[in-house]
Amino acid sequence: MSHRNIAILIDGGFFLKRLPKLVNADDCDTVTKVTDCIRRMCKQHIRFLTGDSSRQWHQHVYRIFFYDALPYDGKAHHPIDNRAIDFAKSDVAKYRHELFDALRKQRKVALRLGKVNKDRDWTINPRYTKKLLKTREWLSALDQIPSPEGDALPDETSLTLTPEQTQSLLNLRDLWSSLDGGTVSLGLH
Repeated sequence: MSHRNIAILIDGGFFLKRLPKLVNADDCDTVTKVTDCIRRMCKQHIRFLTGDSSRQWHQHVYRIFFYDALPYDGKAHHPIDNRAIDFAKSDVAKYRHELFDALRKQRKVALRLGKVNKDRDWTINPRYTKKLLKTREWLSALDQIPSPEGDALPDETSLTLTPEQTQSLLNLRDLWSSLDGGTVSLGLH
């Protein structure tokens, strides 16, 4: 049988997201297990393509290219959780670096790494953006508060609200209370 040189391209980011859905979660929870999964899946694919079930499947492989990006290593301040985040020290960054080191040691595996750039600041999940923009009319109840003259603010202000205005303000409060750290994301590309 003639040997064909086969190159396999793996989109690392997509593969790592999809892997827990393809195999048992216990089979992909460490770097060693992930590299074993890559090896096993490539072996199965090569055997399927060539029809060769011998132990010499490597002879058909030109290279296994694993494409991914180095984790973002910047720092940012989370606007909702009100805490500093050092992305270089995150669990995801540590895991990816460990995985990349392990892949570099694998036979016939070539690691190709891009770079993640920060192209914008924090953004709110579009599902919440629409809801928050609809709350502007709920603030009409606050129009009753007189504008301060100069820098003087009244010591105390009272509002008389209709039941609809009260409900609108309660809805606004609940909406803002429902926002959590996962509601916003840093614009990485």
